[in-house]
Amino acid sequence: QSVMNQTYKNLEVILVDDGSTDKSGSICDEYAHRDERVIVIHKQNGGLVSARKAGAAIATGSYITAVDSDDWIESNMFEELMESAIKSGADVVSSGMIKDYGNHCVPGQDLIPAGFYDGDNYRQNVLDKLINLEEFYERRLGLSICGRLYKKDLYIKFQNEVPFEIKIGEDFAVLFPLLYKAKSLFILPKNYYHYCVRANSIIGVVKN
Repeated sequence: QSVMNQTYKNLEVILVDDGSTDKSGSICDEYAHRDERVIVIHKQNGGLVSARKAGAAIATGSYITAVDSDDWIESNMFEELMESAIKSGADVVSSGMIKDYGNHCVPGQDLIPAGFYDGDNYRQNVLDKLINLEEFYERRLGLSICGRLYKKDLYIKFQNEVPFEIKIGEDFAVLFPLLYKAKSLFILPKNYYHYCVRANSIIGVVKN
């Protein structure tokens, strides 16, 4: 619903029903019936990587992003990210993420200052600082797929190279090579994406 309520209207919304066993598939079809911008893919369960590949494969827009099914986004997210993308022509447009715990939210922000980076500026101030060598787990740039726009061809290339079997770190496997291939990055000093923290989420469940 938060995607459909975006102030930016020129959207292609691809909903991937990854072999759901509840009513998710029929809910997706209802959205497609109500709004011509919605396209639905029904497929056998293959996991997050498989679902993202399926959606990206039919995308026709110049930029692409992902919104996970249990998260939500601020209504002006795509309008402001697309405005920055059009003005700058950046390969990647990035914004901060908000951790939403239900009863409270914790805003986060990239430790690399907001602004436009390309050329030597991009290599020295972004690529060389992807990892904070003083505090290894305090990354300079958040490495979630979500909360950003990517030029479509760039995103698809590196999403398609991720093995279907990967279950943890699938975002890292796309973003590290993507950012090293990209030529430019625009960072907004705002948070739009609400990452809903649940104990039984994919990341929260401990597996052997």
